[in-house]
Amino acid sequence: MPKTFTLHLCVGCMPARSASDDSPAVEGQAWHDVLRSAVEDAPGLSGCRIQSFSCLGGCGSRSRFSVSAPGRWSILFGGIEAGTESQMVVAFLETWLECPDGIVPKFRRPAALTRRLLGRVPPMISGDGHA
Repeated sequence: MPKTFTLHLCVGCMPARSASDDSPAVEGQAWHDVLRSAVEDAPGLSGCRIQSFSCLGGCGSRSRFSVSAPGRWSILFGGIEAGTESQMVVAFLETWLECPDGIVPKFRRPAALTRRLLGRVPPMISGDGHA
């Protein structure tokens, strides 16, 4: 299990607004704040660093996140309901940490995430051929 890992959050997408709506769009910052709070409340996630990015791609699925650590597969999900599904993200992170290489079998993922997987990236290989 890695001592530290990074949760990457896409905060650039804004909710649809009407032309007469002058209120600022806060979806990205709200997404960040909700997940930060959920992660801080989870004892097994003390090594989590949260980084926000203006775009992680996959823009058809708002509220995207990925998780990465050295020597482990990175996973990208999208279409998360920031206000109601933060505990599902926490549950996934806890399971991801339990899997030695970062590949979480479909049957171990929260069911709601199964169809929200946008991609997996293999670990970076060092010059000596090892992850």
